Amino acid sequence: MTDNIRHLHAVTATVAATPTDVQVWRELPDDPEHPTYEGAPRLLIERHDHQLHHDRADEWQSAPLTAVYVDDGLSGARIEFGPWSLEASEARLLAVSLNTLADACDPSGNRRAK
Repeated sequence: MTDNIRHLHAVTATVAATPTDVQVWRELPDDPEHPTYEGAPRLLIERHDHQLHHDRADEWQSAPLTAVYVDDGLSGARIEFGPWSLEASEARLLAVSLNTLADACDPSGNRRAK
């Protein structure tokens, strides 16, 4: 347990030393999309917003991806993507899948501007 706490402090110090526009480890408000065990706090690690095309609405919409730490003694760190949550390993697998699909759609690696 002590090693885990040391690791969290090391991670916090590393992230805090990295320039970012979010406050590290601040508590997030309750979110019905992401309930926690006994209302445990969700702490913000980092957040990125991406523009995704909503096909039915035919418009670009913001899709937040948020790294959080759930302080319930069970969940720990995870990534929230819309109503879903992923472990870090699942997020890495998703990143590989997205790159593979992008390569299949555009083998030349051309990027189009929106």
